[in-house]
Amino acid sequence: EYSNSNELTDKERALKESRNSPSNIKKILFAQVESFQNSPGNINTFFSEFKSTCSNKADCLLLLDQVLDEYPDQNFARKFRNIVKRFPVYEETMQSTVMSTDLDAVARYNEIWKMREKMLGSSEAMLAFGIEKNYADYQFNYAKLIENTENDSTSQRLSKFKALREKYHLDDATDPYASYEHALNLALIGVEDPNQKQ
Repeated sequence: EYSNSNELTDKERALKESRNSPSNIKKILFAQVESFQNSPGNINTFFSEFKSTCSNKADCLLLLDQVLDEYPDQNFARKFRNIVKRFPVYEETMQSTVMSTDLDAVARYNEIWKMREKMLGSSEAMLAFGIEKNYADYQFNYAKLIENTENDSTSQRLSKFKALREKYHLDDATDPYASYEHALNLALIGVEDPNQKQ
């Protein structure tokens, strides 16, 4: 029994070592880069997966560099490499940046976006944060829709709302609560009777 226990431990150790082998980590990193290319726009998801894959960041960055050297889409690989190299300085800068409270939310976000483009590159910023930018733009335009449709009929407001969601490729299935809440807010513009609001 004792020897079987040791044998199992040796097998587990060998399995762990094979999982942590450079060639296996490169395969995992390749899959993570490919996954990001197929669904770009949230670099934090990639970095989270990267950290869970790698116990030694410096070694993993070297392996990631090798993956990007061999990556089939070199245009994407170049942009992705730029993001990875520039990201630590970008993060430091963002953490030490204080935005004026005199600026409204749109102006503050625009300032943040300009910093991203300046530090990461224009196409790299979109690759890294495109999902967030899309949703922020939608939210800002939804706020304008609320402000500017007071004199429209409910059906006109809801039609404009549908067009806005289509413009930003937002699907009711992926965000049903926000979609319903936003549509309801638009439908209730001008309704004063509390019973009608229920």
